[in-house]
Amino acid sequence: SLLEPIATRIAGLPAAQRAVFEAIALAEPLPLHAASHLAGVGVLGQLESAGFIELVAEPSHATVRLSDPLYGVAVRQHLGPLAVRDAAERAAVVLSERSVGRDAWRAACLRLEHDLPMSRDEAAEAARTALTLQDPELALRFVAEAGDDVDVLLMRGSAHANLGNVAAAEEPLRLAIATAADLGIRARAVSRLANSLITAGGRFRDAIELIESELSQMPDPRWREFLRADLVYA
Repeated sequence: SLLEPIATRIAGLPAAQRAVFEAIALAEPLPLHAASHLAGVGVLGQLESAGFIELVAEPSHATVRLSDPLYGVAVRQHLGPLAVRDAAERAAVVLSERSVGRDAWRAACLRLEHDLPMSRDEAAEAARTALTLQDPELALRFVAEAGDDVDVLLMRGSAHANLGNVAAAEEPLRLAIATAADLGIRARAVSRLANSLITAGGRFRDAIELIESELSQMPDPRWREFLRADLVYA
């Protein structure tokens, strides 16, 4: 097939170059700083000279990409499952080094895609990002790895609410309301549940009763105003 000569060429790389190339293939585009941590600039330069990778200048940073997308297809098809996991883990580790922003998000996605372990904090932060990106299904996959803290309950409920699954959203949101020590989380859980009851369930009376009950117990004037806005909407 078309991929056989490509796979043969990749297999002929020296071990150090092949290990770096496989990690790049699974995680591209890889920020230059992360790619450099894999094996140093020397190996990257050798791969570039051989035509396997190229440096692309982005508006805010430089990235390393495969010179041909078929290289990535060949790596995924000709590596065994354990080798794929190993290459993905190498890429995720270097992406996690800064543990913030886009690199941390992409590291978490790699870990999720390849069933690699991640910390609860990493999973929770990735779930928040997925919700911000309006991908509730992906958020739920991360939430499953994030434990059962109250903010995780809020995210689980929010993701189900975004999907229109009122019954699935109601349980974690009511639990978040009942267990939240932080008034802000409690108010947001009430708001999310009330809006879900209205928009996806048509349960206006239930939403109004929920908000009125919480307003009667809310001591913080800022969050009282927040909930009053939901009451007006309901």
